[in-house]
Amino acid sequence: MATLAADFPKEQKRVRELLEQYKEIGAPGAMCVIMIEKVLEEAEIAVSSQDVVRMLKAYAMLKEME
Repeated sequence: MATLAADFPKEQKRVRELLEQYKEIGAPGAMCVIMIEKVLEEAEIAVSSQDVVRMLKAYAMLKEME
């Protein structure tokens, strides 16, 4: 069974890798880069605040990133 504590960092890593892919695209990926950076920022804030509800919301946003 997956847990937030185990899966959250995995999703952050996956989305960071995705961010690098969009950065490599250049100008066509610029809007996605901005959106992904905002989601990663929120995820970092959620973790540092230790607010479980905020972490769940951030986790859902991370999962939506493609």
